[in-house]
Amino acid sequence: MSTSESSSFKPRLVLGEIGMLLIALIILFPLYLIMITAVKSPNDIAMAPFGWPKAFVFKNFAQAWQTGHFDWGFRNSVLITVISITSIVFIGALAAYPLARKPSRINNLVYILFISLIMVPFQMAMIPLYKLIKGLEWINTFRAVICINIATSMPFVIFLYTGFMKSIPKELEESAIIDGCNEFKIFWRIVFPLLKPATATVIILNTLGIWNDFLMPMLFLQKAEYRTIPVALFAFQGQYNNNWSLLFAAMTLAMIPMLIMFLILQKNFIKGITAGSVKG
Repeated sequence: MSTSESSSFKPRLVLGEIGMLLIALIILFPLYLIMITAVKSPNDIAMAPFGWPKAFVFKNFAQAWQTGHFDWGFRNSVLITVISITSIVFIGALAAYPLARKPSRINNLVYILFISLIMVPFQMAMIPLYKLIKGLEWINTFRAVICINIATSMPFVIFLYTGFMKSIPKELEESAIIDGCNEFKIFWRIVFPLLKPATATVIILNTLGIWNDFLMPMLFLQKAEYRTIPVALFAFQGQYNNNWSLLFAAMTLAMIPMLIMFLILQKNFIKGITAGSVKG
């Protein structure tokens, strides 16, 4: 590299770093606003909505927990999310395995069908689904939301898992066949442990969507004791005024589990996205 090229490279590098810093600040500002408003009094919010609070009001969290019945909300959200994600991971991986390892016309058509379903929004099927769930007498039952979560997540999950499985060398499975392993043992003991990056991506993306979902719980879980976190947050909004300090405190409580999950799984998140996209 010549002297002129290296001298022009440094300003571009500095400008790039400044640009990334500005983007990071823009992304982090709403998070700062939520967390700082959560510990403000109503007067502080009115006088300085973006400023530092005069006194930290940590009792907002306890009051928000009691007012919004967050014990119910957390219990219901955790139950729905854990069962949905566990089912999505295992069903999606099992469905993707023959599509990736046993190419045929039927499997190719099934794969194309799943890919095409990614483009279909949930809102298009919302009314028929509601009629179906009502006909099955599943209104105000967790299985309605869980089954729909699994069904709507399958297209992208199968797409991601199929692409990732194609990057796994077939020689590993051939060696297992020589050792006497059947198809399920090959999948469970060899293939599935290698899907850790893709599984982390599936867990993060789908957990965020299910945990933050407002529409389906609002449609199918209409009783107060079945409320999830997003529906409980909606209860803080009044007809004529809003208690912003309690609302933002409740939002902070709702974010904590997702932040912890992302910190635990972040190492495999980008790896799973890139591997699935390259081979898919």
